[in-house]
Amino acid sequence: MSEQIRVEVDHGGTSVFVGSTYFRIALGHISTTFRYSDEYVEARWGYSIDPELPLSTVPFSVPGLPGAFADCSPD
Repeated sequence: MSEQIRVEVDHGGTSVFVGSTYFRIALGHISTTFRYSDEYVEARWGYSIDPELPLSTVPFSVPGLPGAFADCSPD
């Protein structure tokens, strides 16, 4: 099962769309697919939200949860 989740950051008091992520659970393992929005990548102040997710418009798929998502998930 996979569902798109909108990722945003606070930039100067304004919520800014960073990109979309999908979490997939199969056979007891989770994987993450993330894609930055074009606007976020082109912003002068845009930054990578996690070392496993370099700032690029290319979608990234990684096993598990990158730290940016694991840090905000329940323990």
